[in-house]
Amino acid sequence: MSRIAFLIEHEEGHLNPTFRLARRLAARGHEVVYLGLADGGDAVRAQGFEMVPILEDLFPRGTLQTLREAAQTVSGAVGTVGTVGSVGSAGSAGFMAASLRSGPGSVYSQIWKGLVSTGESLDRAIDAVRPDLFILTSFYVPHALVLRNRYDVPVVLLTPLLRNFGKAEYATKIRAMLKEAGEATRDFLRHMQRRNPALKPADLATRILAQVLRMRELILCPAELELPGRSHAGEPEVFYVEPTVDLERRDNGAFPWDRLDPGRKLLYVSLGSQSYQTGKERALRFFGAVVAAFYSRPDWQLVLSTGGLVDPAQIALPPGGIASAWVPQVAILDRAAVMITHGGLGTVKECIVRGVPMVVFPSMYDQPDNALRIVHHRLGTAGDLREVSATDILSLVEEADRPEVRRSLAAMQRCFLAAEEAGAAVRLIEEVLNRAASPGRENGTAPFSPQPHL
Repeated sequence: MSRIAFLIEHEEGHLNPTFRLARRLAARGHEVVYLGLADGGDAVRAQGFEMVPILEDLFPRGTLQTLREAAQTVSGAVGTVGTVGSVGSAGSAGFMAASLRSGPGSVYSQIWKGLVSTGESLDRAIDAVRPDLFILTSFYVPHALVLRNRYDVPVVLLTPLLRNFGKAEYATKIRAMLKEAGEATRDFLRHMQRRNPALKPADLATRILAQVLRMRELILCPAELELPGRSHAGEPEVFYVEPTVDLERRDNGAFPWDRLDPGRKLLYVSLGSQSYQTGKERALRFFGAVVAAFYSRPDWQLVLSTGGLVDPAQIALPPGGIASAWVPQVAILDRAAVMITHGGLGTVKECIVRGVPMVVFPSMYDQPDNALRIVHHRLGTAGDLREVSATDILSLVEEADRPEVRRSLAAMQRCFLAAEEAGAAVRLIEEVLNRAASPGRENGTAPFSPQPHL
């Protein structure tokens, strides 16, 4: 069988949806390995997968924590808080386009430039893995272009959000973004021209656009969650697949399970793995409003994940409440009656699979769009993080905790579980591997051999 290398962002919300797919590929006999920054290694190894660090000279262990701590000093560091009916200042298109721009998104830019400019150390890492296929998230399209052209190995893209723009539009953005990356882009284009000497310099941009459009893309969510009129099913090489919710995920860390009260409804609250971008002051106000809403409601027990952004000791919890920097989310959803969430698609999918109604307070990127989806499909309710009050929160939770919401949620849950059972992603990935192995392939690979340094 084949050796498959995942190169995924270091954020848990982006890593987690890949683990179930990786397990399925391994069950089919493929060898799976992860490539990435050293800071992401613990999360990967905890799931039983091999992790090969890359670019350690640029991103030594501990770098990302330093960047997160810096981001906490700025409220809404990447995008402004969004509301239902908007997509914030960035939206999903802006999130993906931010990969080569300044701010926290510059991490992606530095990774891309590192892939272009790093010579023997990267070649040694890739030579040790000897992949037949790279799998990257679609935030890493520029990185996929480098790997595709540097090592002549095919690429599959995973999209962990429901984007509100076409692939052709993003491919065009990539071409424009590369112009902003200076000398690294010039090195990349020179390498492409060496490998394709018949290409004129003016044709390179068109070649890049064509390569992006030919890359197979798997949207990690059933199409049924889309809003009316939105679909990418007609785009070449784009497929909606199963939600890839990993119910076997091994969560490390202690949680006081003995403090849960089975006689009370459990309200789980989390702003997600990127909560540091919300800003500490805003998060404290939000958590304070949640506590105030349920302080005098003994029928509810509050479990609150601060995500490391806020010290749990700073929160004056209601009787029986639990606040922790880390909460085992999939397991706690088995006990939850309602979840208050930021609306990241990974969490939304986990709530649907576990049948938990949502109250969404979107912050940035695709989260306002996901809030629209939750409201449209009657899977929960949504509010405004900027103007939240205890009264609003209590009303939204009670509205989400209604039988009609649970009926709609059960229908969507059946759809998600059926898609998970069908498991189309493995078949679509194996098609790319088979195409790469066949004569006359267009997006295939020769036997592994590192290319000359860029």
